[in-house]
Amino acid sequence: MQEIGAVGFEGPEKRLEVEFVKAPCRNPIPRGFRSYDRTFWKEFLKAAQCTILSDISNEFADAYLLSESSLFVFPTKIIIKTCGTTTLLKIVPQLLHEANNLGLRVASLQYSRSCFLFPEKQPFPHSSFEEEINYLNFFLDEGESRVLGPEGRVTRWHVYQWNLPGFACPKNCVEIMMFSLDPVAMKQFYIGEGVEVGTSGGAITTFQTGLESLLGENVIVDAYNFDPCGYSMNALINDVFFTVHITPEPNCSYVSFETNATPVQYSALIAGVLSIFKPSEFAVGITSNDHRILVSSVLESGDSTIGAGYLVVDLSSTWLSGSVEPHCDAPELSVPHRSW
Repeated sequence: MQEIGAVGFEGPEKRLEVEFVKAPCRNPIPRGFRSYDRTFWKEFLKAAQCTILSDISNEFADAYLLSESSLFVFPTKIIIKTCGTTTLLKIVPQLLHEANNLGLRVASLQYSRSCFLFPEKQPFPHSSFEEEINYLNFFLDEGESRVLGPEGRVTRWHVYQWNLPGFACPKNCVEIMMFSLDPVAMKQFYIGEGVEVGTSGGAITTFQTGLESLLGENVIVDAYNFDPCGYSMNALINDVFFTVHITPEPNCSYVSFETNATPVQYSALIAGVLSIFKPSEFAVGITSNDHRILVSSVLESGDSTIGAGYLVVDLSSTWLSGSVEPHCDAPELSVPHRSW
């Protein structure tokens, strides 16, 4: 993981998800982006200033654990999250070039992030959301952008969306972004006596912290403990992925949890995550073009089991080229109060 001097580490990730379809008059390579191996992605990721630590695969996808977060590769979809002072959007021109080589074209591109903890440390093209939008618009037709959540809160969510006209595919994703975490809970993610660095230590941490219980059965897990602290995890089961990234230092503590699984109840999933990390402040973002899931998730915001001791301070949603982005912020109160 990158360091940012004595200020702290920039845990909140930049996230890019790109879907592809067959290019006109082309015959796509059957495995699409999965035809590229680890050696290719190692070179590709230099533009984003991150490296590969380990990887897992199944019938549906390849998952790479990075020095700064994660990369998921499907035949016609790429999901990449990078933290720190990485330059994630600088991979876009090469990604478009490789898509063309594979006989594919971009059908949908979504870029999102919460607020940076140390925005003054971010390099081009990430010094502001406006700069990020302009950079993406240089390669694509004008996309749509939104900023969700109350001004002045670190949980504020920035979203950019570009879709090929008429393109629509099933999409569901839930992201939980947690800030100012419980120091006792965060001690589990420091290297200490009996705690190993790397994937062997990461596997033990996944079990001991209870994270394994959130993933279900028959899941392939790839986890990594950083030295002196920090933890990252990818998991795959069929075409479903999970990813968790933890920055435990008190002055910049941050945890992200993300999955494209469709839980029976979002409230149960969120409550399980909160019980492990105990944040003072968190945001939940749900991206879906299935209205039933959207309505269900919004109705569940009245469920008191989601966030015991938390109060919803904002609930907002927006349409983005056929996608819907509900957004909830929930800071802890000194006097226990529940609006869930």
